[in-house]
Amino acid sequence: MSIEFEFFKAGHGDSILISTSNGTNILIDGGEEGTYGEEIEDSLDERGIEKLDLVVLTHIDSDHIGGIIEMLEEDNHDRINELWFNDSTIKINVKNGEIGYGQGNTLEEIIKDTPIKHNSNLFFEKGCNIADREYFIGSDIKLTLLSPMKDTLCTQVKKWKEYNGEIAGLSCFDERDLGLVAENFRAENLNKAKTKKLAKATKTSLANETSIAFILEYNQKKFLFLGDADIKTINQSLIDLNYSSKNRLEVEFVKLSHHGSKKNINEDFLDLIDTSKFIILTDCSTFAHPDKETLALIATHDREKRKDVDFIFNYSELIRKKISAEEEVKYDVDAYSFEDNIWEVE
Repeated sequence: MSIEFEFFKAGHGDSILISTSNGTNILIDGGEEGTYGEEIEDSLDERGIEKLDLVVLTHIDSDHIGGIIEMLEEDNHDRINELWFNDSTIKINVKNGEIGYGQGNTLEEIIKDTPIKHNSNLFFEKGCNIADREYFIGSDIKLTLLSPMKDTLCTQVKKWKEYNGEIAGLSCFDERDLGLVAENFRAENLNKAKTKKLAKATKTSLANETSIAFILEYNQKKFLFLGDADIKTINQSLIDLNYSSKNRLEVEFVKLSHHGSKKNINEDFLDLIDTSKFIILTDCSTFAHPDKETLALIATHDREKRKDVDFIFNYSELIRKKISAEEEVKYDVDAYSFEDNIWEVE
């Protein structure tokens, strides 16, 4: 029995195909417009996948839904059995930052005219039973929701107009030393004089707060998919599931939230998980993700317990723009890409 992950080159967006030896197939996000024609379609055809059991669109951002709009506009409705997309209440057409409100409305209209089963109510309520968070896909996969919470979805419409976009980070080339970056990042978080400024700077956008995130379980192995989710929501969800620094969630890998943004990572999260592998999906064409602060925090956090640290990129050409060969040796980390961006786990 095995499960395979293909991390598509989806520009600065996400798109991941999951296939099991039992024949279950899940697509998480569709990347930017063009991702379907350039990446996803060929892979589905080569694998002989006629129908996806599930497509999860984690949230409304255009770098996550563009490829699926492309797919459906080409009348590939019969290739999707079920689609998760929490957009049934958003009817504001605004272009700001990376948000694709117009595209979200377009997708909503397309779905209405297809036989695809559309689940637009993916959330959980505070204090709910664990079973209320669980979904079973095919005969071999279980998904446990970590985000979003119902309260966030119910209040989001009132807040869309307040969204101010995201401030771009540094350039893709970041030659700052990992250790110094980690030291400064920690100091910034601890400096009480900067609390208000930091809280504003690290606030997650509304779209990301509603991102679908989950633990995927297959054959007694777990994998963590964070979409662009708010890290505080993820932390609270893990605590509610009885994980702690003494009982950490053991996963084969973490798909880092928001392409490695420093707004979507903290040490509380790293204390709750047990893994050596961190997946980074982006070409760095927008907002200069991943932030060096994210890499630095992971590389230096609790290294006595976390012996190995692997940063896995879907764009190999980005690696040396973020981590030098000297830093890999100095901080005992490995940064690489899988061949053809495919990883099979037995």
